[in-house]
Amino acid sequence: MKAHLFICTNGKDMQGKCGHKNSETLRKQLKETCSKQPWAKEVRINAAGCLGQCENGIAAVLYPQGIW
Repeated sequence: MKAHLFICTNGKDMQGKCGHKNSETLRKQLKETCSKQPWAKEVRINAAGCLGQCENGIAAVLYPQGIW
């Protein structure tokens, strides 16, 4: 595996939090779309708790690259 994408799904019932912005739907769609790519086994996509970036939209971070 070359990359691990964490998408915050925290705070579904809390205004302004990633979970309230439909981040779980985004995570599922990304996972489904990526699974159909030839490089699918090189990327893992998971839900994460709060990443502390809710004010910037749905928070996501790619490791080990450290890209937000």
